[in-house]
Amino acid sequence: MSTKQRITPGPAGTTVATNMERFRRIQGISYVDLSQRLKQLGRPIAPLGLTRIRDLQRRVDVDDLVALAHALGVDPADLLRQVPDGPRQQPELVAPAGDVQQTLKWLNTPASDRGELPPFPSNARIGPIRLKVRVRADGPPIEIDLVPLLENLDSTQDGEDEINGDD
Repeated sequence: MSTKQRITPGPAGTTVATNMERFRRIQGISYVDLSQRLKQLGRPIAPLGLTRIRDLQRRVDVDDLVALAHALGVDPADLLRQVPDGPRQQPELVAPAGDVQQTLKWLNTPASDRGELPPFPSNARIGPIRLKVRVRADGPPIEIDLVPLLENLDSTQDGEDEINGDD
């Protein structure tokens, strides 16, 4: 008679379990709802399996990690990222530079009164612009990175002043 040796999750597995529970609670998702989302994604994990992950009685493989992330509407890296213990330090607020203030003022001005766009702040970088949508009301959110779409649109619009449907 062989005895099955239990393999307990290591530090990364513990972090994933902690973050799964944290994101689930933040979003107010029950284990049943999360289980249904995972099933829709083709990676079913029963509610009991999810509580076993939470209680460190079940390990999470890479496919589980990706499915859990999509079901929770987060990036898989977010499930692996450790959250510091203890009180959170408030970030130090720094007054924006003049060019940033000028841009913010322009953005907050009604479109009809804006005039020309101020110079783009030299220290600004365009990062990911993501859109979260739900295909079905009860389905998990899908994130779309808009930067490649906007860059492609920009490259196809050279020489055109406006977009219209009269092609």
